[in-house]
Amino acid sequence: EIALIAPHITGDVVNVSAWEDQDKEGRNYREYFSDAASYETTNFEGGFRGQGVPADHLVDLQSPAPDKLVGRYDLVFNHTTLEHIFDIHQAFRTMASMSRDAMLIIVPFMQHMHGPEDGDFWRPSPYAMRRLHQSAGLTVIREAAGPKGAKVRYISYFSTKKPERWKGAGLESEGDCEAILRDPL
Repeated sequence: EIALIAPHITGDVVNVSAWEDQDKEGRNYREYFSDAASYETTNFEGGFRGQGVPADHLVDLQSPAPDKLVGRYDLVFNHTTLEHIFDIHQAFRTMASMSRDAMLIIVPFMQHMHGPEDGDFWRPSPYAMRRLHQSAGLTVIREAAGPKGAKVRYISYFSTKKPERWKGAGLESEGDCEAILRDPL
């Protein structure tokens, strides 16, 4: 999903709560957004993405975004962070406020619990994700579910404050989140 959406992004991107800024294959998320005008990261508690590299900004998702980040980015990207934040509603509002156009959010729908020390609180359903986007004034353009039968099933949401900008971009949903609701395994 990231590889599908990233080529359409030419503006400013932020990876919110980027941690090590890497996917499971060791590729940096920054690499996906090669046509972006800029790419920044945020973190919390220490502000390091790993590998000793400091984050560009420190952001506590359970508080409003710092004024300097409100409306700063064309795309707010967040991968598997929301399940670790108890106040998921405030976290979503914070991220949405940082976007002047779009968001790409990926959350686990079916995944083992990490344990209390990791602050693992949520597995948002497609219904919850749609409502979070709607309540933040975003229109979901694309929703997708990871492959059926996978050990972990993620769901992803690409949404926008400017739906007319994305008409005809070829990013429309294929209905796989409806299928996950009928048969999650």
